[in-house]
Amino acid sequence: MPISLFNIQPLLKSIDDRVLILTPNSRLKNKLIESYNQHHQQLGTHAWESPRVYSLSEWLAEQYQLLLDRAGLETPASPASEFVLQRLWLEIIQSDAVGAELINPHRLASDAQAAYRTLQRWNLDSTALSGDGTLLPTQAPTTISDPTPEQPAEADSAPPEAEANPLRRWIRQFEAALTQHQLCTPEQVQQHIMACYHGGVIPQEPKLLLLGFDDIPPLSQSLFDAVSAQVLQQATFDTSDDSPGLRSHQLLGCPSQLDEIRAAACWAQTILADNPSASIGIIAPNLGQIRHTVEQVFVEVLEPQFALPESARYTLPFNFSAGVPLGGVPLVHDTLALLQLNLYRINTENLIDLLTSPFWSIADHLGESEALAQQLKKLQRARIKTSQLRQICHRQTVNAEELAAPSRPVPGITEPPSASDQSAAVWQWLDQTLQHIESLRRQRPKLLSPGQWLELFEAQLRHLGWPGSRRLDSNEYQQVNQWYQLQEKFCQLETTGKLLTCDEALNLLTQLAGSEHFQAQTPESPVQILGILEGAGLQFSHCWVLGMSQQSWPPAPEPNPLLPLNLQRQQGMPHADADRELAFAERLTQGYLHCAQHVVFSYPCFDSDTPLQPSALVKDITSANDLAAGSGDTALQNLCGSMTTGWPDYIQQIVNHQQLEWVNTGAGPAVTPEELAHLRGGSQILKNQAISPSAAFALHRLGAQRSDPPALGFTPMQRGQILHDALSDIWKVLVDQDTLLTQSDDDLKSLVSSRVQEHLHRFRKREPDFFGENYVALEQTRQSQLILRWLELEKQRPAFTVVANEEAMTANFAGLPLTLRLDRMDKLKDGELILIDYKTGSPNPKSWGGERPDEPQLPLYCLCYLKDQATDINAVVFAQVNAKDIAIKGLGGLSAEHPGILSADKADALELPTDWQLIREYWQQQLEMLATTFLQGDCSLDFKSPSLKRFYEDLGPILRWQEEDFVRESLYAQGGQH
Repeated sequence: MPISLFNIQPLLKSIDDRVLILTPNSRLKNKLIESYNQHHQQLGTHAWESPRVYSLSEWLAEQYQLLLDRAGLETPASPASEFVLQRLWLEIIQSDAVGAELINPHRLASDAQAAYRTLQRWNLDSTALSGDGTLLPTQAPTTISDPTPEQPAEADSAPPEAEANPLRRWIRQFEAALTQHQLCTPEQVQQHIMACYHGGVIPQEPKLLLLGFDDIPPLSQSLFDAVSAQVLQQATFDTSDDSPGLRSHQLLGCPSQLDEIRAAACWAQTILADNPSASIGIIAPNLGQIRHTVEQVFVEVLEPQFALPESARYTLPFNFSAGVPLGGVPLVHDTLALLQLNLYRINTENLIDLLTSPFWSIADHLGESEALAQQLKKLQRARIKTSQLRQICHRQTVNAEELAAPSRPVPGITEPPSASDQSAAVWQWLDQTLQHIESLRRQRPKLLSPGQWLELFEAQLRHLGWPGSRRLDSNEYQQVNQWYQLQEKFCQLETTGKLLTCDEALNLLTQLAGSEHFQAQTPESPVQILGILEGAGLQFSHCWVLGMSQQSWPPAPEPNPLLPLNLQRQQGMPHADADRELAFAERLTQGYLHCAQHVVFSYPCFDSDTPLQPSALVKDITSANDLAAGSGDTALQNLCGSMTTGWPDYIQQIVNHQQLEWVNTGAGPAVTPEELAHLRGGSQILKNQAISPSAAFALHRLGAQRSDPPALGFTPMQRGQILHDALSDIWKVLVDQDTLLTQSDDDLKSLVSSRVQEHLHRFRKREPDFFGENYVALEQTRQSQLILRWLELEKQRPAFTVVANEEAMTANFAGLPLTLRLDRMDKLKDGELILIDYKTGSPNPKSWGGERPDEPQLPLYCLCYLKDQATDINAVVFAQVNAKDIAIKGLGGLSAEHPGILSADKADALELPTDWQLIREYWQQQLEMLATTFLQGDCSLDFKSPSLKRFYEDLGPILRWQEEDFVRESLYAQGGQH
C-alpha cells in the first residue's frame, strides 16, 4: 500500500458533495487525490468518481481555455509563459536609456516583472508608484486591464514626479507590447475569469473550499468571492487531537550544517529500521541551496552501495520535492553542448567532455574520441573555432585512410575489416557529419523564427547520432520527453514575432533550460525531502525540520527594489518587512508542529566560526541536548554524538570479506621488437626514466599524455619555437662571429626583426583572429630584444663558426632507437666543438650530474655525436635566453677559458668526475643504465626527488603515489610477506 501523506477524513463530506476544492500547488493536490484513492481501495470500492480538486494554476488554465472555446471573451488573448514575459521585459529595459547602461539587465528585468505581477495581484496600477509610496490623489486602486489602442494603460503626459520611477514608463511599454502581440499575463487571466463570473457567463459554484492557502493576495480573494458566495478556508493540519502525550517535539543543536544533515539522515535510518512503513518528512527552508549536500549525505547513510559502478540503477528510499535545473541534467546538458557546434567558437574543455558523452555516437569509439581529445588539448586554447575542429577531423580522416589503404581483394574471399579500416570509417563518418551539420546551418538564412531554429537543431542532432546508440533508462527517457516539452515552450517566443540569430536562439534555449526544473517520476518513497513550502499541508509519522537558527528563520525580508518601500509595507506585499516575514514563518512553523506525531527541529550551532542560536519561533521546544541519554523517542543527542555514515562501514565490510591480491607493479614486460619500432620520445624517454621509471612507463609505453594549460596568447612552446627558428635563420645568414661583429646595429636589428616577424606571422596565419596585430607587434618587440641581447653576449665569446644548425640525426643508444635534433654546434678557432641548446627557462648544469641526470639531453647528444661522427665534443652549453637573464651555462674540457663554461677539473661541484673524458664515460654509464632499465620494463614508483612530482601531477591517478604510504603500512601490518 502506498504511503499516505494526507489526512483525507475531514474532506470526505465535501468531496462527496462535489464541492470545488482548490490548492495552492500541484503537490498538495496530488497527495489529496492519492489519499482519496487509497481510502476507496481500503473500503474495497472498485470504481469511484474523481474529486473536484485542482491546483489554482491548473483550474485557471482550464477555465480560461473554456472561455476561449466558448468565445466568451470580447478581446481574446493568449496567456504568455513566464519565459515570454521575461523576454518582453528584458527587451524593454535593454532598449531604455536607463537599462542599457546596466551590467546585469536580466536581474532588473526579473525585478520589474515581479513588481508588475505584485501590482496586479494587489489590484493596483502604475499610479501607485509615487515618490512617498502612497496612491496619487487623482487615482484610486484599480484593476489593471488589457490596454487597448483606444484606451491606453496610462497617458503619456504623466506627472513629472511620477516619471522619477522608470518602472512606470516600462509598464506602459510592456502593456503596449502585450496588446501588440495579443498576449496576457496570468493575473489578467484571473481578471477575465472574475469578470465572466460577475457577468453570469460562468455560473457560480455553490461552495468553494480553499485548502492550504496561507497567503491570498487581493486579486485572488476577489476572484474567489466571485466564484462562490460561500468560500471556506481549511488548514491542512488538525489540532483537535493535541492532547498531552500524543505529539512529541524536540529541538536539537548540531555543530555544523553538515552535521545537522547527517543527524537527520541517521535519524531517518534508525526509524526505518524499527518501522519500515513509517512516513518521514525532512523539511529544509533552503533546500535549493543545499540539495546536492543533502542528497550526498542521505546516499552515504541509507544506500552506501548506490555509488558503486557495479550497482544497477534503482529507486532510492528518499525523494526530493525540489527538482534540478533541466539544463544541468546529463542528457539535456550534452544536447545543448552538441548544438554549440553551430557557434563560431566553442569552449575546448566542454568539447572534450562531449566526446565521451553517451548521447553522441562518437563515444562508442573510444580510440578515435581520445585521439581527437588529445589533438584539441595540444592546441592549448580555452576556446577554439568550430572550423578548427572540422579541419582536425578531416586531417585525421586522410591519415586514417592512408593507413588503411586497401590491398587488392581476392575474388571469392571476404575478409573482416581490419582495425585500421574500422578507424578510417569512424573518422570518415565524423568528418562527413560535422561538414553536413555545418552545411545545414549555412543553407538557412541568418535570421529565423524560434520554430525554424528548432527544426534545424533537430535535423542536426539526428545526424550526430543523438541520443546515442544505447537504450535510455527511465530517467533519461523522462529527460527526452521534457526536452521536447521545452521546445514547445521555446516556440512560444514566436508570439513576439521576433527573428533570432543562431547565437541568440542557442542562448535563449539554454536560458530556458536553466529556468525549467526536472523532477524524475519515481515510486513513492518512505522519506520525503521537501522545501519549506512544499511540505506545508502534508502529514507524516515523523518529521525533521532543518535550519531553524535565528539567522535563517524567519527569513530576512527582501522587498522589491522597484516598488516604494512604504507602499509594500502598507499593502502587506510579499517579503516587504520583518513583521510580515515573521507572521508567515509563524504560520508555517505552527503547521509543522502538527504535521507528525514526532517532530524534530534542528539548527547548526556554528556557521563557520560564527555561533548561532535557535530561532525564537522554536526556542521554547524542549531541547534534545538537555534530555538524558536514551530519553526521547530516538535518543537524539546520542545519535548526533555518534554519527557515522553507512559508507565507511560498507567499505570496511568489503575489505573484511574480499580476498585482495597484491600485485607487484614495479616491473612490467620488456619492450618487444614490434613495440621498439613504434617507440617515440627521443631524449625525453631517458629524462622521464631518470626522474621516475613509472612516469616513463606511463608516458612512453602506455600512451599517457600530460596536458598543458590553455594559453591566452602564444603558448610557451610556440614562443620557444619562434625563438629557435629565428636564431637558426639568423645564424644561417651570419655563419660566424666575424660576420656578426661586422654588422652595423641597424643591419642587425633589421635582420633579427625580419626573421622574428616571419615566424610570428607563420603562427598568425593559422589563427588570424586569435593573434591581433598589436599583440603580435608586442611579441615581435619582445623576441627581437631578447635575441639582440643574446647576440651582444655572443660578440664577447672567443671566435667561433656555426658548423651545425638544427641538424637532425638518428642513433641507437644501448638498444634504444632515437631521433635527435641539435639546436646548434660551434667550432672554435682551435677546432674544438661546443654543443649548444637554447633554453627559454632557467636551466642549471647541476642537472647533468649525479646518478640519473635530470637533463640528459646534451650529454646524450654529446655521446651520440661522438659515436656517429667519431669527433670529440669538447663542451656542452645551455644558452639561457629569457627576460630574467641572458647567460651561457656550460661544462667542458676546453683548452682555454670560455665565459660561462665551467672547466672539467671543477666538475665536482656538479657531482661529476673532474676530467672531461671521465665525465663522458660517467654519462655513458648512467644513460646506458637508464636506457637498459627502460627497455627491460622497469616501472617502479621511485622518484629521484619528491619535489619533482609536481611535473607529473596529471599522472597522479595512474601512478597513485598518494597511496604509497598506505600500501607500505598495509604490507607491514601483514608481516611484510608481499
